Amino acid sequence: MSTMNKVAEALAQGTQQAQVAIGQTLDGLRANATSAAGQFEQAQGRFQAQADAGLEQAVRNTQALIALGQDNFQAAAKSAQIWTAGVQDISREIAGTMQAQVNESIATARTLASVKSVKEAVEIQVSATCSAIERTAAESSRVAEAYVTLAQQAAAPVLARVPAAIETVSAAAR
Repeated sequence: MSTMNKVAEALAQGTQQAQVAIGQTLDGLRANATSAAGQFEQAQGRFQAQADAGLEQAVRNTQALIALGQDNFQAAAKSAQIWTAGVQDISREIAGTMQAQVNESIATARTLASVKSVKEAVEIQVSATCSAIERTAAESSRVAEAYVTLAQQAAAPVLARVPAAIETVSAAAR
C-alpha cells in the first residue's frame, strides 16, 4: 500500500469518524432541544395553571365583596327604614301628648274663668303647673327611652352584618 492510499484511507476513516461524531452531536442537540421544549411546556403549563387559579380566586373574591356590599346596603336600607318609622311613631306620640296638654290648658283656663277667689285661682294654677311639669318630666324620660330603643333596633341590621363582613374580607385577604 502506498502512502497515498494510506493517507486516503486515514482521511476516509477520519471523515467517517467525524460524520459519526457530528451525527452524535446533532442527536444530542436534538435530544436536549426536545427536553428543553418539554420542560418549557411543563413550566408554561404550571404558570398558566397558577395564573388561572389566581384569576379564579380574584373573581371569587370580587364576587364575594360585591355580594357583601349588596348585603351591607340592604342592611343599611333596613336600618334607615326602621329609624324613619320609629321617629314617625315617636313624633306622633309627642304630638298626641302636646295635644293633651293643650286640652288640659284649655280646661284649666275654663276652670279659672269660673273661680270665686284669687286664692282658688292660685291653687288651680299651681296644681295645673305641677301636673304639667310632672307629665313633661315623665314624657321626656319616656321619649328618651324610646329613642334609645329605636337606635338599638335601627343599628341591629348593620351590626348583624359585622361577622359576615369580617369573614368575607379575611377570606379575600388569604
